[in-house]
Amino acid sequence: MAGYASIDLYVDGYMPTSSWLYENFKVSNYREFIEKNKNDQYDLNVYHLGNSDNHAYIWRTLQRYPGLVVLHEPIIHHFVFSQTVGNNRVGEYLRELDYCYNSRRREIVKTTLEARDESSWYEYPMIDRIIDSSLGIIVHSDFAKGIVLGSDPHLKVRKIASHFAPPPVNNLRKREQVREILGFSSKDFVVGTFGYMTANK
Repeated sequence: MAGYASIDLYVDGYMPTSSWLYENFKVSNYREFIEKNKNDQYDLNVYHLGNSDNHAYIWRTLQRYPGLVVLHEPIIHHFVFSQTVGNNRVGEYLRELDYCYNSRRREIVKTTLEARDESSWYEYPMIDRIIDSSLGIIVHSDFAKGIVLGSDPHLKVRKIASHFAPPPVNNLRKREQVREILGFSSKDFVVGTFGYMTANK
């Protein structure tokens, strides 16, 4: 995007691990972003938002200053639960349920709050506040697009495939070499699981 716009990056009191980012962009604390937004300094705010407590400041800022959202996953119930009930603010959780599901709150509370059935959280994405604060949403899968459009069929949503690009095949180590590095023999049965590249993502 740097070829098309002047970009400033905002984080919550840390520096990105990639030195390339802060060598090529101005990286500041998000509190400065709030000050600059009071003066309408930017043409567009772009938020990267996922189901993680590390994104709490992004979630709060988005609600005050709408923008384009890159939604890392379309179900953020775990995040909302952690931010509210996890911080002894049950009333805020109930208000979020009212915001997203209104008349169904009592039914939902029985499983999500009283029974603490975390599997039920997937049935209630709790993304309505994000949708209502967004100028548009970018997702990384058809599954995510379906969930977002299920909440608001008129929202501008675009799918852009996850940004992981595997290295060219000719740059990969040979299978035997990898086994030797990891301490496996040629007869060992090896299973690998890498991160959470699930339908939710």
